[in-house]
Amino acid sequence: MLPEKTAEILKIAQALIPLKSTKDNPDEIQKCLEYIKNYFQTENLVLKQYTSNDKPSLVIATHKTKKPKIFLVVHIDVVEGEEKQFIPKIKNGKLYGRGADDKKTFTALAMVLTKDLAQLKNPPDIGLMITSDQEIGGEDGTQYLLEKEGYSAQVAFLPEHGINFGISNIEKGVIHLKISARGKSAHGARPWMGKNALDELINVYTRLHCLYPNPENENDWKISLNLGKIEGGEAVNRVPDWGATYLDLRYTDDYREEQILRTVRKICKGLKLEVIARGLFCYTPEDNFYLQQYKKIEEKILSHQVEFQKSCTTSDGRFFTNLGIPTILSRSPGGGSHTDNEWVEIELLGTFYQILWEFILSL
Repeated sequence: MLPEKTAEILKIAQALIPLKSTKDNPDEIQKCLEYIKNYFQTENLVLKQYTSNDKPSLVIATHKTKKPKIFLVVHIDVVEGEEKQFIPKIKNGKLYGRGADDKKTFTALAMVLTKDLAQLKNPPDIGLMITSDQEIGGEDGTQYLLEKEGYSAQVAFLPEHGINFGISNIEKGVIHLKISARGKSAHGARPWMGKNALDELINVYTRLHCLYPNPENENDWKISLNLGKIEGGEAVNRVPDWGATYLDLRYTDDYREEQILRTVRKICKGLKLEVIARGLFCYTPEDNFYLQQYKKIEEKILSHQVEFQKSCTTSDGRFFTNLGIPTILSRSPGGGSHTDNEWVEIELLGTFYQILWEFILSL
């Protein structure tokens, strides 16, 4: 569907994927933004670039306003990968490469869509928000633009989650914790003469894991806990006198952050507990007008029923819903984000373009 649009989207995605726009590569991030600005240079659009803590963002709008009717929200930063992952490849109808699914292909789609809508005789009131820090929290991108620069909208759309065009209307909240312990060093052959800091941390993690056993699958809607990193000790034959664990805790809308932290503090009594990152859950009711309108258009174009879905991961959508702005999370098929097998299905990009085109013009 719409093969000419699919070809244009694919061309842009293949130009963006080789740019290694990771968190520690500001030059490549800037190259991405320059490519995007050059793409729009002949269009009658309002472009503004912002920077917060050395993280640049770009806002493109069809009207001179900070409050368009709808914001399309994408990001050009990607997680680290091997050299070969930054070489885009097409195989069996799929585009492979770092950012193919998360989120350079969808950035390309949003660029083409915004340009085409801007060329209409009476262009709709839309904005395109492109950030460079989503993978590390989004505080200097989306959050900064909304809370410090005063941007807003009636509704936000993010090409996130929604499996096979499903609509994700709720995400889990997230808390990243660092738990530190001090002990007493001793020779590894005489552990009774020391105090093993890692033993304390493992005991705490075991208690937390018993309290929050991991879900069995995406639909097992409860708290999850992941021990992502352990630090400690100096040598294998020495009792470690220090240590730290880093935990990734995802919580559902049945809980509140402070409620969880009170429980964790009790279990970590005597140890140092730090919250190193946090994000509230994102939620828009299923009966919201914008969600229902988008669902209706999707079902018309796809010729089948579309489901509302829950997501265990987080997005920058939370910054909008926390301000009372309805947020739609949906996308065309893709997968393998953050892996060495990241892909997006090419043929359905045109379908996704058409869905968004009709949705925006219906508002």
